[in-house]
Amino acid sequence: MFERIKEPIMFAKQNEEWVVVLDEPENRKLFEEKYSNNNDEWKIYFKPHDEFYKSLEIEMEKAEQEVQAAREKEIKNPDINEDIKRINSKESLVDYLLEEYYRSSEIIIDEFSTDAEVSEAKLKANYNELLKLKDKYI
Repeated sequence: MFERIKEPIMFAKQNEEWVVVLDEPENRKLFEEKYSNNNDEWKIYFKPHDEFYKSLEIEMEKAEQEVQAAREKEIKNPDINEDIKRINSKESLVDYLLEEYYRSSEIIIDEFSTDAEVSEAKLKANYNELLKLKDKYI
């Protein structure tokens, strides 16, 4: 009923503009049919079976290492949220904390509340009380 769409067996590195293609007659033909309009924009490497899969394994390990390095960098030096960077007074700090309280409470209600209408009413009452306290003390 449906014909399987055939794609050549290959892998590529987008930012370096190269492609490695499994060098087997059927695969090479399929690749050339689909990507013959390359115009030498990308470097194309045809590699035999063992070399192709060894190269693929190496590239996958490199990609995994890059992801891990980016993760470790983010852990050591995490970005500060832009909303937090904009806090410049006690009032803006309290406003931020109130917004976060309301937003996170809504998420909890959406996920876990058995009666959302009651939970929303309580949240609004608590939020309004916090706004009154803010006006009173700040």
